[in-house]
Amino acid sequence: MSTANSPGSQSRAPAGLNLDQPATPRLAATVVVARPTATGDGLELFMLRRSARSKFMPDAMVFPGGKLDPGDGPAGSDEAFEAAARRECEEESGIVLGGRPVRWFDTWLTPSVEQRRYLARFYLAQLQRHEGDDAAADGHETHDGRWARAEEFLDDCARGAIDLPPPTICTLLRMREPSWLRELASAPAYSPAQLRTPILPKWWYVEGSIEGSDEPAHHHVFLPHDPEYPAIQGESAALPERARPLPPRFVRVGNTWRVP
Repeated sequence: MSTANSPGSQSRAPAGLNLDQPATPRLAATVVVARPTATGDGLELFMLRRSARSKFMPDAMVFPGGKLDPGDGPAGSDEAFEAAARRECEEESGIVLGGRPVRWFDTWLTPSVEQRRYLARFYLAQLQRHEGDDAAADGHETHDGRWARAEEFLDDCARGAIDLPPPTICTLLRMREPSWLRELASAPAYSPAQLRTPILPKWWYVEGSIEGSDEPAHHHVFLPHDPEYPAIQGESAALPERARPLPPRFVRVGNTWRVP
């Protein structure tokens, strides 16, 4: 368990981050593609590993997605976000969603201290068991594309085999709950107006020991319901109701994010 509980005098801004004028967020869309497992007793998801040369989240395991393009539709419109989700899914994984419904279920905004910021909507697309067998990474921006259950990706992250960004961990924690998926498929719990309010974390560097780590200080990501969130420098936001069940804090240990 972490002993680095306070962001007071024992903390500082992560090196190289922006503490003056927050960068303007770029609009982006992410698609969680799910299908039944071969045994039919659950769902598996398709994920990709970002290139180690990427300027944003290098070498992290992510869902297909990317920035909105002018050709996706009127800037910032619901139609443009959904079009970008479908386009990026095909470009990054080869999975063509066609007219299949995609459900918008979450929105995240990169912390204001980041040099590159994204306002990203998260969508869910569900395939049949026989679909997606030929899904693959593009070999340039991404590699190591694979299908696996949410708990398998989370276990891989816990043992340090893959790096999952905090929003991805939160999404996988939700996806491993069959009841959450059933509710989303039948009647989304949150309206578009509610989903437009993003989850806005804060990122800080906190000195103190962490179990299983010899490092003297660690990067921490705080969600709005962490008690220390108001004291952390950076742009703040209220906690959306949908974020309440999520872990309030993540800590960087080695090359992976963990829940302390």
